[in-house]
Amino acid sequence: MRREEILRTVADSEDKIFAAHILDLIKDSERKHCLKYTSFLDLRQRKLCEDIFNKALFKEYNFYSIAQDCDRVMAIIGSTYCDCEKLPIKIISISSSQLSRLSHRDFLGTLMSLGIKREAIGDIIITPKACFIAVINEVSDFIIQNVFKVGGVGVNLEIVGFEALPKLEKAFEEKTGFASAMRIDCVTGCLLETSRTKAQEAVLKGLVLMDGKEVLKTDTPVKCGAVITIRKKGKFIIDEYQPTKKERLKINYRKYI
Repeated sequence: MRREEILRTVADSEDKIFAAHILDLIKDSERKHCLKYTSFLDLRQRKLCEDIFNKALFKEYNFYSIAQDCDRVMAIIGSTYCDCEKLPIKIISISSSQLSRLSHRDFLGTLMSLGIKREAIGDIIITPKACFIAVINEVSDFIIQNVFKVGGVGVNLEIVGFEALPKLEKAFEEKTGFASAMRIDCVTGCLLETSRTKAQEAVLKGLVLMDGKEVLKTDTPVKCGAVITIRKKGKFIIDEYQPTKKERLKINYRKYI
């Protein structure tokens, strides 16, 4: 599809601006034979990015995240290979004798209070010994020079190599449920093991997100691979579904734990 045709398939105005930016990066990468990078993308933006790549018949891309199944990734445009040392990313290690008192919200809140935009910050990994944060190059020195406390606790910051990142894998609980249809209210009811009426209430209250985007229509279709977040209840990945003899659907899914 041509640029104009691709942009016409994007309804939301902000998404259209994002799509145009991705198409510009593709064009620059092909014309200059160089790598281009996005800022950190959330799950919804990643899905949109992949959709644009597919429509543009563009295959030379990859995504980088600091751990498996992370929520925030950086798109690498112009190569299917990821050389960490060439990424426009710095890894900041934050340590403290009172690290156990601090949460993900404390670290993110401290950075954003400095005026740093969310897209400049990747995932935040907290271990017993240190917190690791991926940030774009442009803000790394500013963070090092301006962060002395997080959540009222004194901290030490340093830039470390990618090899310092802990080897983490997301933990899942594999589960099976049943639904009458692959629409968001039915699937939500399956995931929460509750009635369709209560599931519809959760959707209409804005408590359900699919692929990082709030879903407000109860009949929104759900596809395999969808990541569904239900506020205060959990996060789920829909793996597959198949019909049963009783004209229902058996859904295999994973729940983040």
